[in-house]
Amino acid sequence: MKSLFTCILLLCFSAITANAQQQVAQVHVSKKQIKGMTERYEELQKEIKTIEDQRAQLQKALKDYDSKIKAFTEGLEKVEQQYDEALPQSEAQQLLAATKQMDATRQAYNIQYFQLENHLQNETSQFAIVSEVLNTKLETIKKTVKKLK
Repeated sequence: MKSLFTCILLLCFSAITANAQQQVAQVHVSKKQIKGMTERYEELQKEIKTIEDQRAQLQKALKDYDSKIKAFTEGLEKVEQQYDEALPQSEAQQLLAATKQMDATRQAYNIQYFQLENHLQNETSQFAIVSEVLNTKLETIKKTVKKLK
């Protein structure tokens, strides 16, 4: 009876040992693979930094363009007011046509500004999405490397 019990224990022990050895073999990752994952991780970090820099540059350009449009609009309004005050009524009517043309030009600039703003918002959104995807990939690689160590 003792020998039967001993045989069963030995069989169980050998099965557990074999299973553990299989799991260790499956987890084994070479140093070359770890190095490759680390290099990819560093590349992703650089890509994220580049995208963030580009986004910051685009936002700065948008702010600069916005301030230029505001300054142009304010200057145009001052010129219109000065002409209205300085010219007699008959010349003011002639100037009305020129003012309308300047208003049309200003509206065209505003349309261009809004188009640029919309474009930059779309790009910012795209950069944010790409950044999030790269961060997710990066985190996955980090976790994988940590598990492998």
